[in-house]
Amino acid sequence: MSQSLHVQIIDGIGAHSGMQAYNSALAQALDDGGCRATIYSNYLDPRFGNTLGWVLPNFYVGSVAINVGRMFACGRDVFRYARRVDDADTFWLLHFHGATLGNLIFFAALALACGRRRHGLIVHDVTSIHRRENAFFRWVKTTFYRHAPRLAVVHGDLAAEQLRAIGFRGALMQTELFRSSDADVAPPARVDDPQLAAVLASSRHRVLLFGSIRASKGLDTALAALRLLPQAARDALLLVVAGRDSGGLIGSPGHEIPDDGSVAVLDRFVSNEERAALFAASNVVILPYRNIYQSGVLDVAVSHRVPVLASSLPPFQQFFDDYPSFGRVFGRDASELAASLQEQLLGGTAPRAAYSEADLSRHAAANPALTFARELRAALAQLS
Repeated sequence: MSQSLHVQIIDGIGAHSGMQAYNSALAQALDDGGCRATIYSNYLDPRFGNTLGWVLPNFYVGSVAINVGRMFACGRDVFRYARRVDDADTFWLLHFHGATLGNLIFFAALALACGRRRHGLIVHDVTSIHRRENAFFRWVKTTFYRHAPRLAVVHGDLAAEQLRAIGFRGALMQTELFRSSDADVAPPARVDDPQLAAVLASSRHRVLLFGSIRASKGLDTALAALRLLPQAARDALLLVVAGRDSGGLIGSPGHEIPDDGSVAVLDRFVSNEERAALFAASNVVILPYRNIYQSGVLDVAVSHRVPVLASSLPPFQQFFDDYPSFGRVFGRDASELAASLQEQLLGGTAPRAAYSEADLSRHAAANPALTFARELRAALAQLS
């Protein structure tokens, strides 16, 4: 493979998720490193190829039979696209969110189109965090990772350790999460949504839980923490839940929304401009996740200098050990989150003063965009 490396990024989730921002950050990192980058997804990015593929709008909802049919149709389209544009200077990177049927179909389509040696995975989740595993799926996962991919890109120690424990035999690239930023995104000049306008105008301390609403994200933990607060503290806070509830979680047991004005829900896709406004107006971002390998929400919070309270999962613990002034872990349960919220917001500390210059400088120096293209070329040279 020559130095004029062309990296094709295959994204099977698409625009209305955090993947759009991730793809742009990854493509920009490759471009800055002297590689060409093209994004194949269900949206158009004019900077990186104007490529539009037909991919699933959502893997988690809808008829199983219909979605399985769509997965095979999408795999067919990936195969056709790869056969049409593949050449000797092209390397394919496939987003991989666990060894699920859709991901395996996409992988097989690429393998058939261009061979195993010319494509790899960005492993976001070694095991799908949204589905329970049984013995059969554990066998599929283990067999796949041991024998199929030649290269895997992971973010953080947890995914790397799990792949090594499974027996992954390919080249393993470990890097920090590619960073998106709202620095160039201006908040909307006019807010037409009355719910969002009310959130931005609130005089309460805004506590933001952002992103697609799923059981693994810990909305029930956030709501339980709110119930545990003394009334005076609860009256001073506004929990803002912003993201699409595709699975109908809101209103289910443990996820009931109180009607006392302490919670605001934006159950929809939030645009980049609205996201910038929400983060800029928030006093703290919470990540009460049950399991996670990485978090793009954490990245956006850092770009806005908003303090973060996160559950004590290994990726978060590692991050705040490295950058302690950016936030901290609170533990795992609602009582610990409630105590941390009281201390963070109602204890007299100005939260915007949290980010230290030393941590910001080290965080900027660790940006994977500075070295990723070079490290990818080195890894591909080992595979040749």
